[in-house]
Amino acid sequence: MNISVTNRNKCRLCEGKNLSKILSFESTPLFDEIVTSDKLGKDFSYPMNLYFCNICLSVQSSHDLNISEYYKDYQYVASNSNFIKNYMQMLVDFTYKRFNFDANDNVIEVGAADGYLLSLFKKKGMKTLGFEGADNLCKLASANEINVINSLFDENSIHLIPDEFKKTQLFVLLHTFDHLYDPIPFLENVKKILDPKRGVFLIEVHDLNDIYKKHETSLFGHEHATYLHFNSIERFLKRNGFKILEFNFLPKNLCRGSSMLVAASLEESEFKVANNLSNFEEPHLDKLQTFVDFEKSIKISFKNLRDYIEKEKKLGRRFAGYGGWGRGVTTLSMVGLTAKHFEFIADSNPSLKGCYTPATHIPIVEPERIKKEDVDEVIVFNYGYIDEIRNNLSKFLKSNGKIVSIIDYLKISN
Repeated sequence: MNISVTNRNKCRLCEGKNLSKILSFESTPLFDEIVTSDKLGKDFSYPMNLYFCNICLSVQSSHDLNISEYYKDYQYVASNSNFIKNYMQMLVDFTYKRFNFDANDNVIEVGAADGYLLSLFKKKGMKTLGFEGADNLCKLASANEINVINSLFDENSIHLIPDEFKKTQLFVLLHTFDHLYDPIPFLENVKKILDPKRGVFLIEVHDLNDIYKKHETSLFGHEHATYLHFNSIERFLKRNGFKILEFNFLPKNLCRGSSMLVAASLEESEFKVANNLSNFEEPHLDKLQTFVDFEKSIKISFKNLRDYIEKEKKLGRRFAGYGGWGRGVTTLSMVGLTAKHFEFIADSNPSLKGCYTPATHIPIVEPERIKKEDVDEVIVFNYGYIDEIRNNLSKFLKSNGKIVSIIDYLKISN
C-alpha cells in the first residue's frame, strides 16, 4: 500500500492550537494489515503520538493517513461472532423501544460492513440504507439483501442518498466515528438529513475512561483519530448543536470491550434527556497531569508483562497469543513482544492463516494449533470474546492449559 502521512497543528474537535504531547509509541503498525510471507518487512509502521488539547480538554492523534486503499478490501467482520450478534440485537431492541421507532422510519448506518446490524432493524420493519467503503463487504451486504452504497459518507456522497432517506430518524456509526479525521464537517452533513424532531444519532466508540483504567493503549492506533469519554463527547456534541439522550445504556459486560455508547439528537428534538447522565462525568480525564502520570504507569505495566513472560520461558513454559487483528497487533508492538516471547498467534479468521503479525512478525495460525503439548498459556488480546474462546478451547483448559486476558496483566503497574 502507498500510504502518505499528513501532520496537523490544531485540534480536530475545536480547532485550537494549544496541544500537549502526552503519549508516544514507536513503530506502530496498522490494526488490520495482512502480512503474507512475501510482504515481510514491507508492512506499514509509523510513530503513534497522542496529544491533549488544553482548550477543549480532548485527546487525539495529530496525523492523518491516506489509507483509502486499506479500506477497499477490509476483512474484519464483527458479525461472525455470536457474542457480537447478541450485542447488536440488544442494541436494536433498546433503541427501537426507547425512541419509539416504527415501520415508517428510516435508519442509515455508516460503516455498515456486511449489513448485519441493518438486517436487524429491517426485521423490525424499518427502512434501511448503509454506506461502506469496502467492496467485498458491500457484496456480502447485497447477498443478504441489504442496500449498501459502496462509498464513504461525506458531503460529496449525500447526493447518493435516495429522496426517501433525506429525512432520517436514526443515523448509526458503530466504531466508525472515532475513525473520522474531520468530525466537525461530518456532523454538519449528519444534520442535513437527520430528522430535527425525531432523529437519533447513535454512535459507539472506544471509551477513554476504560482505556485509562485498563491500560489498554492498544486502542491508540493510526486508524483512530479521537479518544473520547463522557465529558469530552458531551462538550463536542453540544458545540455542534446536539444533546446526549442516553449514555452507556447497555451493561458493560454485554458490550464490546472498552466500548462507549452514545445516543444523541439535535438540540430542538422532542426527546427527553436521561436523568442519570451526570453520573458518567470523569473530571480527572479533563486534566493534562492525568495523562502525564498515565504514561509512566503504562511503561511499568509493559515491563512487568515482558518480564513475566521472559521469566516463565526460562522455566520452560510456552506462550501463545490469541487475536491477530486490532488489539493484538498494537499490543505486541507497544509492549515489545516478538517471536522470542510467543510460539505463535492464533486467530480464527481464515484470511490470516499462514500470515504474520504486522511489525512484530509472529506467525499466525488457526486456533486448532493450541494444544497442551505445544503451549502452556494463551494470552487473549481480543478479550471481549474470551468466553467464546474458552468454550472453543475447552480441551486445552481440561488439560491444565491456561487462558488469560491481556487486561489482567496490563492493568498491573506496581
